[in-house]
Amino acid sequence: MGVLTDHPQSPYGDAAHYAASPEDRPLSRQFEGKVAVVTGSTSGLGLTTVETMLRRGLKGAVLSGRKAEAGEAEAARLTTDAQKVVYQRTDLESLEDC
Repeated sequence: MGVLTDHPQSPYGDAAHYAASPEDRPLSRQFEGKVAVVTGSTSGLGLTTVETMLRRGLKGAVLSGRKAEAGEAEAARLTTDAQKVVYQRTDLESLEDC
């Protein structure tokens, strides 16, 4: 296996570093240039998913959920010059509210 210089050495080898990328893109750039809408992302697992995707190159995200105050605060916290995050109130229990 060749030595790759664009990522830290994994104890599992290069295959683990590229495992989730069909284009052989390093995980640190897995979502580069993409935008995601993540439901239930004002806290917990949804928020952690967005944070992970941002670390992996996500260009922007829409946080979606019922907790407006938390969603707006998290969107402001996660937004940078390079990555925009916005909050949209949604309640997926009711189709009319979507």
